[in-house]
Amino acid sequence: MLIKSFPKLDLPGVRRPGLEYEESEIDVINYDKWSLPKSDKPGEWHTIESTSSPIEKFFRLTSLAGLIWHGEHSGNLYRVEYEGQSQRLGLEDFIYYGSSNMSAEQQSEMDAKIHIDNCIPLGIRVKKVRLVSRVENWTPFLLWSFLIDCAEHCYSLHQPSDSAISKSYKDGIEFSRAYSKYECDMGVTEIEQQLKQKSDVKGFYDLVHKRRREILDKIKIVVDGKDPATPNLGRAVLACLEIFGRVFEGVNEARIQNAWSFRSKYYDNYEFPSIHSAKGTDEKNLKRIWYALLKEELDWQVTHLFKLMEN
Repeated sequence: MLIKSFPKLDLPGVRRPGLEYEESEIDVINYDKWSLPKSDKPGEWHTIESTSSPIEKFFRLTSLAGLIWHGEHSGNLYRVEYEGQSQRLGLEDFIYYGSSNMSAEQQSEMDAKIHIDNCIPLGIRVKKVRLVSRVENWTPFLLWSFLIDCAEHCYSLHQPSDSAISKSYKDGIEFSRAYSKYECDMGVTEIEQQLKQKSDVKGFYDLVHKRRREILDKIKIVVDGKDPATPNLGRAVLACLEIFGRVFEGVNEARIQNAWSFRSKYYDNYEFPSIHSAKGTDEKNLKRIWYALLKEELDWQVTHLFKLMEN
């Protein structure tokens, strides 16, 4: 279970190492206080009847695939135990949708989303649960590294044909790798190499953020109009340059870019009408193919995140 929170920050004006998330007993998902585990002792049992939420009817235990696929916020991740019956999570547990007043295209889109979510182990619903232990290495730095890896994986498969655009994305990925280590207090060697300056010089922090802003502005210009082929990759790289934020949003952008690129190759091997002219069964099949291609990249992302967590 993910308990949403922000990275721990020091006082304003002081460089802020985001090594951990705040340990908060306030759960913004279920509007209640959680009994957190202490040392080797799990927290107290919670039942859905004991919560004060007028909305929630169950506790939602989300898998890593569910966290990545539906772009949950960051925070502390806990291993849990549950008792009683469980039900599989579906699309309705993450977004509200109604079938009334939908066009045929919208209905095909929604049907494809429901179908693919039924193919992904998103998690389960339960009515009695307790937090057993916190996943210690689930940190801002780990998730930031995961985002950068996803962007780099996308870049390695689909480098822009324009050499200037390709270089701007590569520079953004390389700088964000060094920048994440610097902000999370994991080392300064890489950022010193990026700036060709020692970190003990006066104004080094300002130099870091000046360089970051230069790279951000350059990539934003590309994404806003000069790169029609790989704009989602550009947005993923922009997310890499943010401080502790937009992790799963950026991961999603990398996933979309890969799906777009793979879809073109898929259509080269199979005859399908254009997505803009497809109707009826063809439109339904095209939508399902699209989400299947997104899931293919999701599978890589889930496997990679598992590996990072094991290190």
